[in-house]
Amino acid sequence: MHEEQKFLFIAPIQHDATHGGAWVKVPFDAKEVFGSGRPKVKAVFDGKVIYRGSLMRMGGPDYLLGVRKDVRKALHKSPGDEVEVVLSLDTEARIVEIPDILLTAFREHPEVEAYFRNMAYTHQREYVEYILSGKKEETRERRTRMTMETLLKELQK
Repeated sequence: MHEEQKFLFIAPIQHDATHGGAWVKVPFDAKEVFGSGRPKVKAVFDGKVIYRGSLMRMGGPDYLLGVRKDVRKALHKSPGDEVEVVLSLDTEARIVEIPDILLTAFREHPEVEAYFRNMAYTHQREYVEYILSGKKEETRERRTRMTMETLLKELQK
């Protein structure tokens, strides 16, 4: 495929006020270039913020690359601002590093750990970011307990 190819473009960050999402339009046909309608990509914004995600269509002809809130904050950019994007196919394994606080909780429920490890990368990453974004230790502990409760409920469905 085109794994080594990198594509550089500058685009304005667009925003959906109704749903709160933000994205940039990709100026080429991703399926034609990457061989997939929803390719996993690595993006470097303004030469400094790396983001791993997927390109997608949202009902129109254009492929879009999401620009998460944490990425916009790190860039000091808002919807309407232009951003430089270097885009390439992401062929690296997507592995979430599980923090010790969650690994400790998994010891009591190994079935939850097995369930967690079988989840999609994005879901694993979201749980880990939720836990680690707590500023205080007690907040991270509470979020770990809440995560375990949620995962246990999911397992029982």
